[in-house]
Amino acid sequence: MQKKSILLVEDDAAVRSSLRDIIEQEYAVLEASNYTEAVNQLESHIDLALVDYILPGVDGFELIKTIRKLKPSLPVI
Repeated sequence: MQKKSILLVEDDAAVRSSLRDIIEQEYAVLEASNYTEAVNQLESHIDLALVDYILPGVDGFELIKTIRKLKPSLPVI
């Protein structure tokens, strides 16, 4: 059975790495460190998005608005 996938959006590399290490035991993890990378990852199959609200440039709240437009049924935390 294929693992469910999570998009992890976090600009701090150390935090992102720590979260990835924990999450990847059960899930396939796609990573992004900013708005643009996250939007590009939306082309992939994603079951859940974990979004930091403080990101460089465009904040996480704007990213969530974009996710709602492109993938309205994608759950976001």
